[in-house]
Amino acid sequence: MNKKFLILLILVSIISLPTVGFGTAATAVAPLSVEQTATLNRLYAEIATLQAKLNELKTQAMGLQPEFRLTKQLTKGTKDQEVKVLQQMLATDPEIYPEGHATGYFGFMTEKALKKFQKKAGLAETGKIDGQTLWRVNQLLTEGAGHSGKIPPGLLRAPGILKKLGLATTTPPGGDTIAPLITSLNATSTMASSTIVVWQTNELTTGAVHYATTTPVDSAVLSLMSLDPVWQTNHQLTLTNLSTNTTYYYYLVATDYAGNPATSTTNSFTTLGQ
Repeated sequence: MNKKFLILLILVSIISLPTVGFGTAATAVAPLSVEQTATLNRLYAEIATLQAKLNELKTQAMGLQPEFRLTKQLTKGTKDQEVKVLQQMLATDPEIYPEGHATGYFGFMTEKALKKFQKKAGLAETGKIDGQTLWRVNQLLTEGAGHSGKIPPGLLRAPGILKKLGLATTTPPGGDTIAPLITSLNATSTMASSTIVVWQTNELTTGAVHYATTTPVDSAVLSLMSLDPVWQTNHQLTLTNLSTNTTYYYYLVATDYAGNPATSTTNSFTTLGQ
């Protein structure tokens, strides 16, 4: 193993540690620029490729059947075996890919199904396997298929896997009418123009933080709003472009997958002076 590959292998190991994001808490930041998004997608793709090489070496050493993994980005018009693997995975949820065709050709139906998956996973609905989606799909394939040689039926609807990876599950039979429980809502690491709002919920939810410099906070007129679109239980959202030395009032609306909202009490924080 040469020195360069060893360094890259260490990088993969570090990035593969449990992180805030899917399944735990996502670190919400200001919207990325086009250049930053492209760089992030490229890094995700490079990491996925390195992990595929590492898994291949492990498989050869242990005599195991290769894992199901995607090794590259895929777009409409692509035709190969990896597209077929993607289609097989998407077809495990009829709500995402009802046609279920695993032809190996990335056409309109695959693009449409992939957008539905990306929405469920809290990803940008690009309709292509970009860097972040590649990373996410490989998480599911590794967790669900592993070295079995086949994608298990119902992979995208298996509650255990979805909960572990922080993906939204479907509404239970009979319907969910209970609103989520919000706890540990707090503004922390407050600076002159930013703060980080953290909270927890007892089930997978998305969230919206409404904030203003007056109270009560009027969500229809006076408040700003920042969204946390990822389905999870541990949340972290950064509010930016705040005025210095100013008191802000804020409250949270958390919504579970069945559409039940929960609203917190109003809290406050004061930004630092320059």
